[in-house]
Amino acid sequence: MSFVTRSLRQEHDFGRDQHHQPQAELYPGVFGLGGCRQQGLLPAACFGQRGDHCGQAGGAHFGRDQPERRLYAQLRAANEPLSEVSQNKGTSETHPALSANDEFANYELFDKLLIGNQPSKPAGSYWRDALGRGLVLQQKLGVNPYKDGAEGSSDLHSGLQVSTAQEYGGIATANLGGGRLNRETAEQALGLKPSGLSAGLNPVVLSPGALTGVWAEANTREAIYDAFRRKETYATSGSRLKVRFFGGWDFASCFVAKPGWVHDAYRLGVPMGGDLPLGASGKAPSFVVQAVKDPLSGNLDRVQVVKVYVKNGKQQEKIFDVVGSGGRKIDPATGKLAPVGSTVDLKTGKWDNSIGAAELATVWTDPTFKADQPAAYYVRVLEIPTPRWSTLRSIEFGLPLSKDVAPTIQQRAWSSPIWYTPARSRG
Repeated sequence: MSFVTRSLRQEHDFGRDQHHQPQAELYPGVFGLGGCRQQGLLPAACFGQRGDHCGQAGGAHFGRDQPERRLYAQLRAANEPLSEVSQNKGTSETHPALSANDEFANYELFDKLLIGNQPSKPAGSYWRDALGRGLVLQQKLGVNPYKDGAEGSSDLHSGLQVSTAQEYGGIATANLGGGRLNRETAEQALGLKPSGLSAGLNPVVLSPGALTGVWAEANTREAIYDAFRRKETYATSGSRLKVRFFGGWDFASCFVAKPGWVHDAYRLGVPMGGDLPLGASGKAPSFVVQAVKDPLSGNLDRVQVVKVYVKNGKQQEKIFDVVGSGGRKIDPATGKLAPVGSTVDLKTGKWDNSIGAAELATVWTDPTFKADQPAAYYVRVLEIPTPRWSTLRSIEFGLPLSKDVAPTIQQRAWSSPIWYTPARSRG
């Protein structure tokens, strides 16, 4: 768990023993953050949501009685605006065991315990699951403890960052932030020789560091912190994509074709991280999405909207393809786009941008909206396939491709959600 303050006057390093228990002795300031506020500081905690947490990351550790559960939920909601969706030890959006109908759920997963080779428990360990649990808990407690925006980081603990497949050479050897491999260290990074990492940990499953995108008024600590607090952020798996996401009730289908539409989107709706106001009876919300590619990475395959909602007291999810590249149309029978294809040559590692698009934008209206169902919506952007770092290193040193990971990946971005709360659940 990372902690950020709006001021440089004080930084905190909270140990595991200070934040693993939600008992009453921590209530005066969850994880010690209350004391910071008493000193006039404004702290924020970014929760490390990971697949190796064995069900503890999104667990409902809220005490035994209703007042205690509600108090702890309030403290989490106040102190944890963001959740880590991607980092060096895998992606924490979701897992195939939780999202069986999501064809892109099996992406860069690290779903074993960090020490040893024991499988982790998917339920309670992933961000999308936590979003759904939060909606359910809000109905029970009147507060959503998992109203988390998206952020990405490296987790390299070095102050350095390697986020591209071209640069990354594995955490086991030279790449605690950069460096060149030789054949021996490449074999260690690819899991072909012992690396000295934790028992059972195959370093080839690790990933380059992820990134956080922030929409702030200025490039200052204070403005960036304020964007963290309002969750106007998005995570990427390492590409420098740009993602916009707005929700509202009055966005026309041609909205993104108008000059200055971003200014109007702030005026007519709410950005990522925001809460939809109540709409007119019988009306469904519309969402403006825009994605712009990283100039040094792959073109864009598609943009999706992921909807997490509550139906009959249980969390549900649905993934919508909302716009795709290359003139592909959404199949009305399946609601899906056809695969974008691939240009990757696994013998040379070369690929090109002859497929995909540099930018995708649209306005999408939820065809399944029901005014009495709480919901959270977020955007997922997929690039076209490109070689995974392990493939590039194998080709570079004449080593066999790993059988433990896919040879290509579709790098991606995840926006912070926009939440909808029915009238009966609003305070």
